Amino acid sequence: MTATLLAAKDLTRHYQVRHAWGGGGLVRAVDGLSFEIQPGETYALVGESGCGKSTTARLCLMLERPTSGTLTFDGEPVGSDRRALRAFRSAVQPVFQNPYASLNPRMRVGATIAEPLIAQGGWTRAERADRVAEVLEQVGIPAASATLFPHEFSGGQRQRVALARALASRPRLLILDEPVSALDMSIRGSIINLLKHLKETEGLSYLMISHDLATVRHLSDRIGVMYLGRLVEEGDSEAVFASPQHPYTQMLLDAVLDLKRPPSEDGEADDAEVPSPLDLPSGCSFHPRCRFAMAECPTETPALGPANGRQVACHLYRGDRSELLAQ
Repeated sequence: MTATLLAAKDLTRHYQVRHAWGGGGLVRAVDGLSFEIQPGETYALVGESGCGKSTTARLCLMLERPTSGTLTFDGEPVGSDRRALRAFRSAVQPVFQNPYASLNPRMRVGATIAEPLIAQGGWTRAERADRVAEVLEQVGIPAASATLFPHEFSGGQRQRVALARALASRPRLLILDEPVSALDMSIRGSIINLLKHLKETEGLSYLMISHDLATVRHLSDRIGVMYLGRLVEEGDSEAVFASPQHPYTQMLLDAVLDLKRPPSEDGEADDAEVPSPLDLPSGCSFHPRCRFAMAECPTETPALGPANGRQVACHLYRGDRSELLAQ
């Protein structure tokens, strides 16, 4: 049996907030998140802005330390010592949202792509130059472009350069934080196709962070739906899109996709604003927006559990009332 590549267990990240005028509170950005990524798999985390997706990406890159919980890579705890952390950062590389901001405008792209190799160590200057040329060609950019500066490239080309930098150290997992959202619609398709090609040819795994459900549908194998720091639904991509089980997942898909079930026409609770992370609702945090909210929802937090072939955190599946979702 193939070992799990990356596993998060009860991952938590809380921030203490203090206001200049006094008072404050605790922001539960990520609150007990557990998921696994298998070799060769694309796992997508989706949800509205502020749900904790990008914080999760930073935790998985060890750019931030969790408040509690564990992160393992290839079965080994991440960050146990400096040498292990360096090896982890070679094997796990980020591709950020904005290629205009993620590339240093004062560095030639060849030097930018070579940076992970310098940090990794063990590469001669000639070997680094060869590897830079190789990954540029791999992402569809001529090797001679290594001498150019970022401003000499288009947006789509810059994102290809960012991908080349991520690929330089021969990683096993790429963490894609909104990888195409800053690009024009006309070039998103080419980057998505490139990501699919690299996955197939390089045996890569992806953790994809996105609110762009159309892109997620094209790239992902499994989806985790986040709401205010927690997973509310997890399952195979096609199954989630075909028959969302959690009311929040239904709401997300209703907003962008033409589903058989029509969206609510009466402006019911799911049109309400997202609660403040400093003042989360008790019980199920989605209940103020949920058209199916029941008596136990404001008082009992539902655990993630099996429901119709996937994992769902909803009281509808604990009381045999899931038929309400079809109405």
